[in-house]
Amino acid sequence: MLADTHEIPLLTLPAVLFPGTFLPMQAIEEPHRTLLRDCVREDWQVGVVLTSQGEHSHYASIPFMTGCLASVALVAHSDDDAQDDEPLGVVLYGERRIRVVEFVQQDPYLTVRVEMLAEHEDPNAGRRTERVAILFKKYLDLIQNFYKSDILDFTLPHDPTAASYILASILCLPLQMKQRWLESVSTRDRLEEQAAYLQAECDRHELLLHLSRTHQHRYSLPDQRLYLALNGQN
Repeated sequence: MLADTHEIPLLTLPAVLFPGTFLPMQAIEEPHRTLLRDCVREDWQVGVVLTSQGEHSHYASIPFMTGCLASVALVAHSDDDAQDDEPLGVVLYGERRIRVVEFVQQDPYLTVRVEMLAEHEDPNAGRRTERVAILFKKYLDLIQNFYKSDILDFTLPHDPTAASYILASILCLPLQMKQRWLESVSTRDRLEEQAAYLQAECDRHELLLHLSRTHQHRYSLPDQRLYLALNGQN
């Protein structure tokens, strides 16, 4: 037995779960239904790791070893029988980062040994959190103005690590980028990348709003007319 490791069941999903965030999922495949039923019944925690769409059931299909330890925060049962211990879906809550170090068994669902990953705090990360929070507020305001829609007012927590994880969870980004942020041991690096992304998005939407007002047309990327308008500015 490996020292300082824990044996837990493993969910392989086309999603990245971060500590301090929630992930809803439906129990569609039989191994997932069995696993979630046992987690609810026994009050187990479960590991969540990213895998490709349609490749959920075999350890050989798992391309990433870093994931998140999760607990079941909410359970959805059938309307016909709320006492049925076969959940239709659950909401998972991310607890902390983990790394898979050993596969234990395949059936009836994946079971692995994991080590808990420590968070490396940076005493200067607070200033980066403030910058990210300002950029995120600006980004939400621009999205609201551009799409003419109401957006729930949201404030990031002051804790740098928590803020970086929540932001990584809610931004619409490729899963590979989210996975890289989950694997990052540096909150500072994660916040710097997020600040760069938000700054680029703010610049892009400011340009789109300017062109929309100038040409009386709401542009969005990719839109060929936008490129024509951009060329007309030169």
